[in-house]
Amino acid sequence: MSLTFNDNDSYNTFDNDTKIVIEKGLVLLRNFVNDSNCQSLAQAAMSIGCDENGGFYKTDKQTGKRILNTGENRGRIYDKASRFPNKAISICNEAVLVAKNLQTSCMPNMKCTHALLNMYTTSDGICWHRDIYENDGKSDHPVVNLCIGASCKFAFKHNKDDDERSVILNNGDVLLFGGPCRFIMHSVIEVYLNDCPDWMKKKMTATKPYRLSFTFRDSPEVCGREKEFKYFRVKENLIGQDEFQLPPTLSLPSSSSSINTKNKNHCYIRKKVEKFDGNKYNQAIG
Repeated sequence: MSLTFNDNDSYNTFDNDTKIVIEKGLVLLRNFVNDSNCQSLAQAAMSIGCDENGGFYKTDKQTGKRILNTGENRGRIYDKASRFPNKAISICNEAVLVAKNLQTSCMPNMKCTHALLNMYTTSDGICWHRDIYENDGKSDHPVVNLCIGASCKFAFKHNKDDDERSVILNNGDVLLFGGPCRFIMHSVIEVYLNDCPDWMKKKMTATKPYRLSFTFRDSPEVCGREKEFKYFRVKENLIGQDEFQLPPTLSLPSSSSSINTKNKNHCYIRKKVEKFDGNKYNQAIG
């Protein structure tokens, strides 16, 4: 499949309102990828997703019908970075560089080894969880998420009893969480299918609106073992979340003073985030 990407994404010329350090280790880059490249990436993703052996779908053994491979209203592909468009990986690399250079971001570097591609086909999101599994990466290197297509409400908090905070992720936005926020709890609360770019409404009339989520990871520990993580069903495989303990080597944010509340359009904070206890976290990075 021949795809055209352009280089009009001026990553280093955004004004300050598009580069938001929500708190140390948590950065939002608004409109990081332009519409043209988002559309090309969507076409590439749908092409990968149609692969009969490793796409978004599988055949139901009982009915013979093609269904989404998560058993839910979401298709999932996890594989080595080389399977995905080079442009997608370069966007990840640029986003990390921009985030690292932001004052107070405390964002580590990362080398993208793998990517997770999710396709959301309904308003259903995904439940609260931390990215703690082997294929997520064991270090504090950032997880980088690129939103394409329909927007969504992405929520996050450090501890289960903390108040929920959230951002709206739109087409072309990139969210990074690493360093002290690498293992932050997060959830896609809802997907807003009606809030999608014009190219999805006009040029992709054969399909209903959807949301694509490219999540880039630094997980060299699983290189060559990608088949082990091909399928992941939240209801069956999301285990060990309550028992997880944050590695003590991370520098944990201690109060709401590090949280950006300047623009409520970017980050919705329900009330002051209380100091949370880092002493209970005693599991070292493996």
